[in-house]
Formats: sequence, C-alpha cells, structure tokens
Amino acid sequence: MVTITQYQIIDGNVTIDFNRFCDNAANCQEEEIEKDFDKRSYQVNDSEVALNEIRSFIQASIECLKNGNKIIFTRANGNPPIVLKDLDSFRTWANEFFSIPRYQFIKSRVVGKEVSVE
Repeated sequence: MVTITQYQIIDGNVTIDFNRFCDNAANCQEEEIEKDFDKRSYQVNDSEVALNEIRSFIQASIECLKNGNKIIFTRANGNPPIVLKDLDSFRTWANEFFSIPRYQFIKSRVVGKEVSVE
C-alpha cells in the first residue's frame, strides 16, 4: 500500500513530514508505471498515485513560494525542520533530493517539468 504524501497549507505555508515524503518517493517505481501502460484503461497503481502526490506537492509548493510563503519539512526525533523560503532554494533542494539514480525518472517526469513551468 502506498504512503500518501500528506501536506497541509497553513497560513499560506506548505507543511509536510520529511520522512513521509521520502517514503512516498521510494514508492515510485518506474517499472510499475511503465508495466502494461498501453493496455490499461483507467486504473492506476500505487507508483502512479505516489508520483501524482509528489507532482501535487511540487505544484502547491511553487505556488506558495511565488506568493512569498515557505515550505516547511517537519522532521522526527527533534531534528530541526527544513525551511525553504524561495524558488531558488526549492529548486536546489529538489534537484539534490531527486539526484540519486532511482529517483531520476521522478526528476524527469515531474520535478523538471513542474519547476521549469514556473
């Protein structure tokens, strides 16, 4: 079962649990998205749900940053939150986070498209 990225927009800021976000990214498997793609009609699998959640998070984040708000990643075990305050820092973070080999397809399908649209 896929972990859904659950982000909230509070006072214009996007807030999300960093560990959940990492779990969600890990659920995106390229081979699952490509499997039987041409034969399917409407059903989606867990990888596609996870990918769409990441897309939605990135779109909401960009919109909030454009409006002068922040992205806040909350973290477990008393670790300080990660706070991104502008589009450049968000782009840098996204490029670094999705640079590991197994996330390359997420970067090309979602991150690159959404960040370059802005």
